[in-house]
Amino acid sequence: MLTKKDLDDIRDIVQSTVQTQLAEDLKPLKKDVVKIKKDISVIARTFDGDIVETRRRVDKIESHLNLSSVT
Repeated sequence: MLTKKDLDDIRDIVQSTVQTQLAEDLKPLKKDVVKIKKDISVIARTFDGDIVETRRRVDKIESHLNLSSVT
């Protein structure tokens, strides 16, 4: 028959093993998340720059054609 101490020892071993395995399994995911965040940041900066440039060009065209802006 297992004693409470035996069960506690088994629980500690299993918990330690599971945590270690989980940490190893999560390493590639963490790396992927960091890369995705960087990619999103670059994409957001690029699109933001494109939007600003396009808005500036539209404003110039509207001004040249004496059109009122609808914004």
